[in-house]
Parts: sequence; C-alpha cells; structure tokens
Amino acid sequence: MDIRITNAYSAYGAQPIRNTTPGTTKPANTQQSGDTITLSAMAEDYKTVMKGLAAAPDVREDTISHLRDMIEQGTYNVSAQDVVANIFKTVE
Repeated sequence: MDIRITNAYSAYGAQPIRNTTPGTTKPANTQQSGDTITLSAMAEDYKTVMKGLAAAPDVREDTISHLRDMIEQGTYNVSAQDVVANIFKTVE
C-alpha cells in the first residue's frame, strides 16, 4: 500500500510554516494586534506601594547606630519586665 500525503496542512485551513530568520522584515501588509492590560485602581496602588518599599532601605541605620553605640559604651540595659511585656504584647 502506498500512501502519499500532499498538502496535508490545507486540510484544516492551517498556514504552511514559513522559515523566518532574525533580522528579516515582515511583509508590509501584515497587521499586529497586541494584547493590552488595564490595572484596577487597587492594583495601581499596590504597584506604587511596592515600588516605594523596594526603594526603602532594609535597615534603619540611625536606630542601629544608636543601639550599637549604647552597647559599646555599656549603657544598653533592658529590664526583664520589658522583655516579658513585649513578648506578651497584643498586636492590634
């Protein structure tokens, strides 16, 4: 039995595969329709906040330097009552 396939891609209306290489231009008559994205107001606010957080430093240098100086001078003391109070402090 000899089966010969001729023009199989046209059976479903598909287009033949064209060889394209980088740097070649597309034919002038093709139109590109791109997808568009519209963000809600909440998403825009979220995006703005995330950009602000990304720009903010991870460490508050002024607080760290003040605590470091107190530790080096031996003046940094935390009472046991303060530690216990902060452990059991209710977050609101």
